[in-house]
Amino acid sequence: MAEDFKNPAIGRYNFKGRYDYTLPGYSIGLKEVEEINLIAKEPWGWYFIGHKDQDYRSDTWYEKQHCVISFNSHEDLIQVVLQVGSRL
Repeated sequence: MAEDFKNPAIGRYNFKGRYDYTLPGYSIGLKEVEEINLIAKEPWGWYFIGHKDQDYRSDTWYEKQHCVISFNSHEDLIQVVLQVGSRL
């Protein structure tokens, strides 16, 4: 498990790479993260973009954001969209 931290292709929260893909929903599932970890060969990760009417005091504040997965490699992005895209 400690070796995972040495692997640059393991997804990281708040990572912003060169190529972004905005998901239609407000989150990414753990299963999808694990699958992308197996596909990606270069660093990747995810971050969130809040909507202008997002209110963090609301119990459903997270529903007013989009999740973005981001990659350093264009090829990794394409492979992920092709292999995992229908579940994102």
